[in-house]
Amino acid sequence: QLSCFNTALPYLEGDYVFFLDSDDLYDREYLSRAVEYYRHNSICDFLFCKPRLIDREANSLDQVKRKTPYYKEHYGYTAAITWATHRWIGAATSCISMKRSLLEKILPIPYESDWITRADDCLVWGASLKGGYKCRLIEPLVNYRIHGQNYFQGREIPPHKRYLWELARNRVFQFLSEDLDTSRMAELLRYEFAALPELARGDLEHYLKAIRDSSMSLRQKLRHSRKVISHYFRNRSNK
Repeated sequence: QLSCFNTALPYLEGDYVFFLDSDDLYDREYLSRAVEYYRHNSICDFLFCKPRLIDREANSLDQVKRKTPYYKEHYGYTAAITWATHRWIGAATSCISMKRSLLEKILPIPYESDWITRADDCLVWGASLKGGYKCRLIEPLVNYRIHGQNYFQGREIPPHKRYLWELARNRVFQFLSEDLDTSRMAELLRYEFAALPELARGDLEHYLKAIRDSSMSLRQKLRHSRKVISHYFRNRSNK
């Protein structure tokens, strides 16, 4: 999958790049809705939506409602929190798009043999680590086909495969974050949190944990944590 992304890069000409796995289907209005969103939200670099699950015959599947911390439209800039916690802010391949200018900062990525499948991880992490502003379409406008072993959610990964995947993730993170000054991570997390366009409890938990786990001194961690908490209670939403 990653080799396909890398191969396509030199041929791209449009302003926006959409991804579609061969077994999935777009709703008829998906492309026009997404392009309209980009044009009315010029700050947006990366756009994703929730998938609608379908079976082999394209029949809609009953979806188990999972407990999620919150859903937002504007996720904003997320480089620091992604680097610090490996947080995954996006959706499956067919449900994401981005500006070509952002994709050209991400690709080409080496390690193609590491990402024969699940290369959408590289796009989702890369969009954050390369400074993309992320947004989400509220409606599910992409039909994601479930068959065989193509749906990873909820599946248990054998220990040896999990280990190899962690090594692959580490390699791609090092590659994608080469321009990120990680020595100031707690400070970057604080400023990134203050720049989030929408705040919710889940954000506070993620950023406080990331600051706690950073390599800065306890005094610095406490100072940045207080700033984050203060900003949250002044600007929080009800989500």
